[in-house]
Amino acid sequence: MKIEVKWKVVDGYIGKNRPQTTTFETNDYYDGDDWNMLSENEKKALINEIVQQDFDNKISYEINDFGL
Repeated sequence: MKIEVKWKVVDGYIGKNRPQTTTFETNDYYDGDDWNMLSENEKKALINEIVQQDFDNKISYEINDFGL
């Protein structure tokens, strides 16, 4: 099953949100029967891990002034 998760970066700054999307196939992690046997909390925990990995791959920073 294909799941598309919509999320945003929460950084405390005021401004327009730029929605992000992470898409994955559940069968990349579990076969159909095993996925269906997971509790909602277990599914949410896996989705959080997948989104965190995607966040780490997408979001970066740039230092313009080291303040030295």
